[in-house]
Amino acid sequence: MSKAWQCFWIDVVLFAQAVSLASTGAVMKWVLPPGSGGHGWGGGRGWGQGPRRLFEMSRHDWGELHFWIAVSLVAVLALHLVVHWRWIVCRFRDLRPSGRRRSPACDDQDSA
Repeated sequence: MSKAWQCFWIDVVLFAQAVSLASTGAVMKWVLPPGSGGHGWGGGRGWGQGPRRLFEMSRHDWGELHFWIAVSLVAVLALHLVVHWRWIVCRFRDLRPSGRRRSPACDDQDSA
C-alpha cells in the first residue's frame, strides 16, 4: 500500500473516531445526564424504575465506551504523527533563519 493510501485510511479512521467520541459525549451530556443512573429517584422517574438506558447501555456503559474511543483515537493520532514525522521535522526546519540551507531530504517531502 502506498504512503498516500496509508495516510488516507489513517485520516478516515481518525475522523470516524472523532465523530464517535463527539456522539458518545453528546449522549452522556443530553440523553443520559448526571443523575440519570437510578440512584434515589432515578433521574426524576420515581422509585424502583432503575437507571435510564439507551440501546441497553447505562450512562456508565456509555462513559466506558467514550473512554476507550478516546484511547484508540490517541493511539491512531500517535500513528499519524509517526507516519508524518519527516514532514513535521522538515516544516520545523523551514522555520530556521533564512541563512541556512535546507536539507535535501526535505525536498522530496514537498510533493508528499
